[in-house]
Amino acid sequence: MVNGTEWTKRTMVGLTILWVVSAVSAVPVALFSMFMFDAPGSDGNPVNIAFAVSLWSFPVLAAASPLASWGARVAGAAKVSKLLMAAPVLSIVAVIVSWAALELLCGGSFSCHSRW
Repeated sequence: MVNGTEWTKRTMVGLTILWVVSAVSAVPVALFSMFMFDAPGSDGNPVNIAFAVSLWSFPVLAAASPLASWGARVAGAAKVSKLLMAAPVLSIVAVIVSWAALELLCGGSFSCHSRW
């Protein structure tokens, strides 16, 4: 049986690899998301802006989260370390919510002006 400390270390190593690979693979998506603002009027759509910001935040959180988490672990804050490792999940939730809002409120159009 593996003790709790070793399990946490193995889990953190696995999540670090997952988040770093995810961050690297999400960079092209974040870079090309600027083209969402090519449509006339899309730069004033708050749902489109929220979607773009959530896409841009994922690579940053996925890269910074393991660093902060390992720093907290070294400092002895195990619970904070686990919470920091889960931070990129917030960005994933934001992407899903903003995409759903874009679909529901704007019919998938980046340049809609729905009723706010």
